[in-house]
Amino acid sequence: MQQVIYNSQKEQLENLKKAISLGKRFSLLIAAFNDVKYRDRLIGEIDRVFGESITLEIRKKSFPGFAAFENHIGSLSKRFPVIHIVNNGERFYKDTWPVFFKGLNYHRGKIAGENRVSIILWMLPEDVKDFALNAADMWAWRSGVFNFELPEQQFDTVIEDRVKGKKDGVEERKRIRIDEILNYLKDNPVLEDDLKALLYHELGELYYTLDSYKEAQEYILKSLDLYRKKGTAQKKESLYNLLESIRFYSS
Repeated sequence: MQQVIYNSQKEQLENLKKAISLGKRFSLLIAAFNDVKYRDRLIGEIDRVFGESITLEIRKKSFPGFAAFENHIGSLSKRFPVIHIVNNGERFYKDTWPVFFKGLNYHRGKIAGENRVSIILWMLPEDVKDFALNAADMWAWRSGVFNFELPEQQFDTVIEDRVKGKKDGVEERKRIRIDEILNYLKDNPVLEDDLKALLYHELGELYYTLDSYKEAQEYILKSLDLYRKKGTAQKKESLYNLLESIRFYSS
C-alpha cells in the first residue's frame, strides 16, 4: 500500500507530532478516524518520526480487569514512547466502555503520575462524541483532539458501524425525541428554569449526535445561560466540554 497522507490531513498530523514531542511526561491524545487502512498509514508515519511504538488492540475480553490493563501500560511505557490504542475499527464505547474507559477515567491520575508516555486513542467519530458526552471529566483531561476523517470517496476500507445508526432506527428515534421536546416547549412557554435547562441540554446533545452542529450549539448555549444563573458548576463543565467538541467538528 502506498504510504500517502492526504494534503487535507497534513496539518492535523503535524499538530499531533508536536503534541507528542511537547509531552514532558504523560499525555492522552484523541485521534478521530473513519478508515482503518488510513489510520494504519498514519500510525506508520508517527513510527517513522518517533521510532518504534506499540499498537495495543483493546477488545471486550482483552484484559480480565482494569488492573491488568494498567500494569500492561506501565510495562509498555518503559519501552515505547508512544502507545497506539485501537479497537480494530469497531465501536470502543459499545464494546469496551465498562472496563476500559471507566477504568482509565478512575485511574487516570495514577497512570499519568507513573508513566512517561503518549497514549493515542484511535476512535471512530461516533466514539469521540460518546466520549465527550459520557466522560466529560476525562474528556477535559485530554492533551489534544485530532481529526483524520476522510470523505467517503477516499475510503480504503468500510467500517460497518458508521452506518449502523441509520440501519437500526437510532437516528429516527432521536428525531422523534427532538420533535417531542420542541412541541413540549412550544405548548408550555412558561417553565421552571431547571426544567428548561435540562430540555435545552438534551436537545443540544441530540443535535450533536446527529451532526447538526449549528442547532446543537444554539441549545447548549441556551442551557449554559440558564445553568449560569443557577450556579450549577457540574452541569456547566459538562456543557463547556460539549461545546468545545461541537466547535471542533464544525470548524
